[in-house]
Amino acid sequence: MSMAQVSPAGQTWIVRNVQEVAPARHGLAEWLRDVAPSFERREDVLIAVNELVTNGVDAGLAVGRVWVKIDASLGADGLAVRVRNQGTPYIPRVGSAGTMPDEEAMRGRGLAIVAVLATSFEIEGQIGGTEARVLLVTSTTDGSSQTRSN
Repeated sequence: MSMAQVSPAGQTWIVRNVQEVAPARHGLAEWLRDVAPSFERREDVLIAVNELVTNGVDAGLAVGRVWVKIDASLGADGLAVRVRNQGTPYIPRVGSAGTMPDEEAMRGRGLAIVAVLATSFEIEGQIGGTEARVLLVTSTTDGSSQTRSN
């Protein structure tokens, strides 16, 4: 795993093969513990990022080169994570939140899980790959959610 950028405001991980998925996820968990020890949605973040990175690795394997970049930053409105992969731009179809495929299906649950866990979730095909953006809103001590209005 390569750490291209290290700062309290943000962190970047590069995944180049299947074996680097778990170390990247562990690195994200450690970074979150360091910069936001009271962040209540840590497990949601780790599950969502794991699903997105796994999809990125699968896409890379399909074209013969794996390169997935994870950017995470913590702001006033929560944790923003961007997962980008190289390859053919692909916009997978995400069913409505909570909709799972037939129980016999081998795949197809990951993005539905991400959609349920995230406050907002977008996928965009770009030249040279696909980018997924996830925001998980930070909860306040009274249980309400805080978001920044634009």
